[in-house]
Amino acid sequence: MTTVDDIEGAQRAIEGWLTEVVVGLNLCPFARPVLTDDTLRLVVSQARNKETLLEEVRDELRLLVNTPEISTSLIGSPWTLEEFLDFNDFCGAVEDTIRQMKLEGVVQLATFHPHYRFHGEESESLSNYTNRSPVPLLHLLREADITDAVNTHPDTLSIPTRNIATLAGLNTDRLEALRTACRPFEPSSDQ
Repeated sequence: MTTVDDIEGAQRAIEGWLTEVVVGLNLCPFARPVLTDDTLRLVVSQARNKETLLEEVRDELRLLVNTPEISTSLIGSPWTLEEFLDFNDFCGAVEDTIRQMKLEGVVQLATFHPHYRFHGEESESLSNYTNRSPVPLLHLLREADITDAVNTHPDTLSIPTRNIATLAGLNTDRLEALRTACRPFEPSSDQ
C-alpha cells in the first residue's frame, strides 16, 4: 500500500530535482518563473498500471486546459513505467490521447525519466542528464506559454548545446550532486 511518506518522499525528490537541477543549473531558462509565481501543478500519481495512469493524464489535461491559473503540470509516476522503453511507449499513448482530445497545438508533452537515454547516446553520457529525473515525469505544457517563452528568449536553439556544455563543465562535487538529484526515487512500498 502507498503511504503518505512515499507520496511526500516522491514529491520532495521531484521538488529537489527541480530546484537543484532544472533551476539550479538553469537547464530550462523558463522554469524559474513558473516555480516562483506558483503556476506549476505537481501531481504524484499512485497509479500501479498504465491504464490508470493514462486516465489520470486525461484528467490532468482537462484540468490544465480549463484552469488558466495553471501554466504547466508535472505528473510523477513512481510506481509505474520504471523501464525507460515502457515509458517511451507510454509517451506515445499520451501523444495519441492529446490528439484524441483535440489538444494538439494546445498542449505539448515533455518527458523525463531516471534512465532517460537519447537515441545514439551511451547510457551514462552526460547529455542524458538533461532529461533525467528521480521518477518518470510527464510534463504537460501550454503551447501558448511555450510560444511566449520562445519569443522572449534570445536563442532557444542554443539551449540543448548550452545545457550539455554546462553539464560537461561541472566539477566533481556538482556532478555528484547532479547524479544524486537524478537518482531514481525508491518508495518504501511496492504493492
